[in-house]
Amino acid sequence: MDDQIITPHRPDFQRGTLIKGDGTEAFIPRAAVASSLRLFLILCHGVPFIGGLIAVAIIPIWPPSVLVLVSMAVMWSLSLGFGITIGYHRLFSHRAFQTSTPMRVFLAICGSMAGQGPLIAWVALHRCHHQHTDTDGDPHSPWPNGSKWFQKLVGLWHAHYGWLFSSGFPNSLQYCPDLIRDRAIARTSRMFLVWYIMGLCLPSIVIWMVTGSTKEMILTFLWAGCLRVAAASQVTWSINSLCHFLGAVPHATGDHSTNLSWLAVPSFGESWHNNHHAYPQSAKFSCRSWQLDLGYALICVMRYCGMVWDVQTPKTQKGENR
Repeated sequence: MDDQIITPHRPDFQRGTLIKGDGTEAFIPRAAVASSLRLFLILCHGVPFIGGLIAVAIIPIWPPSVLVLVSMAVMWSLSLGFGITIGYHRLFSHRAFQTSTPMRVFLAICGSMAGQGPLIAWVALHRCHHQHTDTDGDPHSPWPNGSKWFQKLVGLWHAHYGWLFSSGFPNSLQYCPDLIRDRAIARTSRMFLVWYIMGLCLPSIVIWMVTGSTKEMILTFLWAGCLRVAAASQVTWSINSLCHFLGAVPHATGDHSTNLSWLAVPSFGESWHNNHHAYPQSAKFSCRSWQLDLGYALICVMRYCGMVWDVQTPKTQKGENR
């Protein structure tokens, strides 16, 4: 098969871009891109989904122990809380605070363990979303499909999961030049599958070493590994879909972003999405005292410990939709 440059259907969309270790651009065949996407869907969506179903199905005969549930909660906090919410989103996508290189790498590894894709690809997708929110250029908006009820359902499906099968993804060279130039972060992003598989397997290995129980090891893999990844992905994809479809709209952002209070706890405050679109570079997503933002609470603890600094809040920036 001949290698070929993949022609993007939009200037900022491209399939086939490969970022090498020195930050330069290379191109790979369309078949290789499709193969990588299939591998991602199988390992990061298929395996967790099947494993999660098995975990739930065997509850009557193999219910999870307290240790297994604690392991799941720890991995949920590390991967979705520290990794996706604090790392992938607030730090790398929006530069809402500053931190050291070791902490940046740690947060990138935690985010990789969530199984939502390599850091640079995730950030490129999200920055493109903010540039083209709820327009034809938005990679995962429910709205460009139309206003009829069937079109809305199609739009929700696309925003929640269908976008993964779209014909193109944002060009990382355009949206993430800062991360591509960062050698430590570019290297960590390229090792996504290593960190992801480690997140799936390490908790069960640790539990086996502590308890010596094969049953506990298997349950930990199913609950703290598979079910955790599957459920956390649904939470994140709900921000893409539901938080652009229903909920409160306290800020006039010029798009369809909303706040969903009932999703705030499992998403670590990400569901204050209308607030986020009003103040995109803020590390704090809550704008009212009663709005629980666990992600910002963790950032405040890290700031108190001297781990992060230059933390942005709505008071430090103008409200604008970006």
